[in-house]
Amino acid sequence: MAQNKRTLVVNAVADVDGPDRTMWIAQVVGGASPFSGLFAWGQDFADARASLAQVVWAAVSGGAFPGLAQAGLSADALAAVQVLATTRKTFTAEQLSEAV
Repeated sequence: MAQNKRTLVVNAVADVDGPDRTMWIAQVVGGASPFSGLFAWGQDFADARASLAQVVWAAVSGGAFPGLAQAGLSADALAAVQVLATTRKTFTAEQLSEAV
């Protein structure tokens, strides 16, 4: 990693989605993140995660968030974008009641 460069870390949730439920979507989560709501599609979990990193990089390098440069988050100051992604699972009240 280049000296004096930072890694931008974004939290994301990835899930199977789309009309035929075969595509993966990764979306930045966290209300405090300026990237909250950005998303990308992929053929699998890894592809969706990599696509999301590219979307975030494009937003930073394209100047989509002018306040970021003032905070030191410009493409010139970044060495990498790290996507911390997890999947999602919903547990119904019935499942939870049975487990307790």
